[in-house]
Amino acid sequence: MTRKTAPRNRQPKQTAWTIWFSLLVGFLAQLTFKLDLSVAVAVLLYLVAAILFVRSVGEIEFDVANFNAASLSLVPGKFATVFRNHGFEWLLVIVLILIASFFRLYRIHSQPASLWLDESLTGLNALEIVEGKTAPIWEMTPLDRWRPDWVKTSNLYLYYVVLVFKIFGTGYFGLKMVSVLPAIAAVVAAYFLFKEISNGAIAFLSAFLIAVSQWHVTISRWGWDAVLMCFLQLVSYYYLIRGVKSGKKLHFIYSGALMGLCLYTYVACWIAASIASTFLLLRAARQRNLAGTRLGDLLFFLAACLLVFAPLGVHYFKNPGDLTVRASEVILAKAVAETDSYFPLWENFRNYALMFNYKGDK
Repeated sequence: MTRKTAPRNRQPKQTAWTIWFSLLVGFLAQLTFKLDLSVAVAVLLYLVAAILFVRSVGEIEFDVANFNAASLSLVPGKFATVFRNHGFEWLLVIVLILIASFFRLYRIHSQPASLWLDESLTGLNALEIVEGKTAPIWEMTPLDRWRPDWVKTSNLYLYYVVLVFKIFGTGYFGLKMVSVLPAIAAVVAAYFLFKEISNGAIAFLSAFLIAVSQWHVTISRWGWDAVLMCFLQLVSYYYLIRGVKSGKKLHFIYSGALMGLCLYTYVACWIAASIASTFLLLRAARQRNLAGTRLGDLLFFLAACLLVFAPLGVHYFKNPGDLTVRASEVILAKAVAETDSYFPLWENFRNYALMFNYKGDK
């Protein structure tokens, strides 16, 4: 006797409205935190928002093969059709660029009040290359010349800084453009990435939230190499999803090559590469009837990534400490060993839980 699958209890429109309502409740929680009304109420609102959101997303019929939530439309049909107009779409992209540029360039000479430590040290290292210092792209340069055994920056990233200096000058504004440019580009990349996953309306909303995000705007003005990492990560994921939907190996090669470039930036990029690799591996395991083809997609991605990363990989092989020096400083196991207690685990969890909502990064 054939077992019938139980029909879903809710219509897509009801699910969409529940998701919007959960976002509204989450906003109220954030507002409660911001106005310092009640931590308990804010936490309760966040829990309600999370439960509603997770339950609603769980009801979406997700097409893994095409990477598309086909059963869900979060915007009215008439409004969604507007985003299918290519001329209107590019107008929206221009609007996103203008919004992102305003939030990252307005009063850039006074906000922040001065240079960040990392960007100033990176600027000095790039200036040495401008002045004629030899710096092979497959090697690394100590971020702080007075602490040669500390964190190091890949020379390829320094050449990117040199390129920005050539265009915008070696002054304060030029140094700020090192992170502002990829930050603005990341907003555009986010739009096209989310458009591949969902639709134009959701893509615009997602990109807009990044454009005005306090965290993204603030870090964009600090000159960190992590900003370029985020941009490359988004473009890599874009081609990854394009490859999943189209089946074209060239898209996986593009994705892998960009992820390889990403590995020349901030050390956290290894997490981004792990996410992409794990996704492709799980995709192959889930679609066993196409496992050979899916594993081939993973191999094309990894081959391109490793080929681009190979020059720096040789350096890390000869100097493994350059890869782990930063992680060894902040790893929780070190704090647990020093205090002979597991309290640092709880303290770390608490601080991160409140950092994006209540107290900020202090």
